[in-house]
Amino acid sequence: MHPGVTGLPRPVNNSHDHILQGITTFDHGHTHSYYTITGPAIDLPGGMHTHYVYFETNEVDGHRHRVQGFVVPAAMG
Repeated sequence: MHPGVTGLPRPVNNSHDHILQGITTFDHGHTHSYYTITGPAIDLPGGMHTHYVYFETNEVDGHRHRVQGFVVPAAMG
């Protein structure tokens, strides 16, 4: 799956989130697109953080995919 692109941090309460959008890899003759908002920042050791995501892709050829996990860790800015 293509990792997508996050937008700039958006302040939320005492944390932040990101808009995440992208297109999946080309498999079985098609791709899927997705657009979601990450969960708030999750602190990690060493000044890094990540975000949890859960979303469904758009429907193509009568199906869609559910995706969940964590975005690539990044330094707190």
